[in-house]
Amino acid sequence: MNYIEQIKKIMNDNYGTLLTSDLAKNNIPRTYLSIMEQNGEIERVAWGVYVAENMLEDEMYVFQSRNKRAIFFHENALYLHGLTDRTPLAFSVTVPSGYHATNLKESGCKVFFVKADLCELGVTWLILKIIFIS
Repeated sequence: MNYIEQIKKIMNDNYGTLLTSDLAKNNIPRTYLSIMEQNGEIERVAWGVYVAENMLEDEMYVFQSRNKRAIFFHENALYLHGLTDRTPLAFSVTVPSGYHATNLKESGCKVFFVKADLCELGVTWLILKIIFIS
C-alpha cells in the first residue's frame, strides 16, 4: 500500500479527518499532504488538521484536536449528549488552573478554570458516528 492509500485509509477510519500527528505515527512524509491538497483530495481546515474533500468540517472535533486539555462544558456538553437540539453559539470549556488560555479567550471561547487535580473529574469521552442519508 502506498502512502496516499495509507492516508486515505486513516481518513476513512477517522470519518474523513486527518491530523498531521497521524502521519508521524505511521511514518508517512508530510509532503503527501501537499500533493493531496493540490489534487483537491483534502482541505486544510486548521493547523495540523485536514478534511476529505467530500466531508464537512466538524468544528468541535477540530477545536478539540488543537486544544487537547480543554474539556467541553455547559451548553456544549448538553449538545454533545443530545440533551438540547440548539447548537451552541460559542464554545464553553474548562481548563486546569494556570493553563495559558489567551488564544482560547481571543477566539471567543468561554473559559472556566478548575484546580488541576479536579479538572478531569466526571469527564465523559464521546465518539459520535456520522450517518449519511442519501
